[in-house]
Amino acid sequence: NGNDLSSINLSGFPNLSLLQIANNKLTSLDLSANSNLVELHANHNRLTSLVLPATAPLQSLYVSHNRLTSLNVSPYGNLRDLDVSQNRLSSLDITRNTELISLSLRNNSLSSLNISTNPRLWTVNADSNKLSSVSLASNPLLKVLSVANNRIKTLNISVNTGLEVLDARNNLLKRIDLSLQPSLSTVNLAGNRLKTVNASF
Repeated sequence: NGNDLSSINLSGFPNLSLLQIANNKLTSLDLSANSNLVELHANHNRLTSLVLPATAPLQSLYVSHNRLTSLNVSPYGNLRDLDVSQNRLSSLDITRNTELISLSLRNNSLSSLNISTNPRLWTVNADSNKLSSVSLASNPLLKVLSVANNRIKTLNISVNTGLEVLDARNNLLKRIDLSLQPSLSTVNLAGNRLKTVNASF
């Protein structure tokens, strides 16, 4: 971490399980030979290319603050923590990452988000994208939801009864029902078109 690396060759380390290489100047990273990788910290680089191993027991992937335009995480069914914030992604398929607990996607160019196969999610941060909707019907364990600075017109959180934090600033919401969220401690709905807020907390 925190060096001036612009390139690195890790092909000779097939047993590598943890890699911390954040805060460097890497533009590409090839981990195709590191099939035992469990945790990767490569945030705050200049990555435009990230080649992950075809299969790996990957559980934590932190690649925020890079320049990635695409990322394939489908092979990693054990993935629990994923942070791809501050990249240039226009799409991301996480339908096969059924063990996800924490998901951060803020500051990308995502126009859709499918989390219907991620029932274990506790935290979702999708601020500052191009989302017009998001379905939370399959995420009953959700505690933190941040979808500020999008284009969302409706937000149904009736299933998310354990929600503690909701940030939906600067969207296109006209109404929202918060009556089934007794655990809410923080709510920010500024900058919407709200006419009705149903709340009991």
